[in-house]
Amino acid sequence: MIHTFIKLAVYDAFGREISVLVNEYRQPGKHSAIYRSPDLYNGVYFYRLEAGGIIETRKMQLIR
Repeated sequence: MIHTFIKLAVYDAFGREISVLVNEYRQPGKHSAIYRSPDLYNGVYFYRLEAGGIIETRKMQLIR
């Protein structure tokens, strides 16, 4: 099977990398990652998914 390198990271509003959830080769298919970080404050964060030459950045809001 073909494996693709995947990186999924979380960034703060200033563009600083907060955490890397996935940083490895994976097989094609559906995958999930759970992110728990009790030290983060409410606010806007971004996650960036890099997979097979495709890069997607999306906004997310943390509300506790």
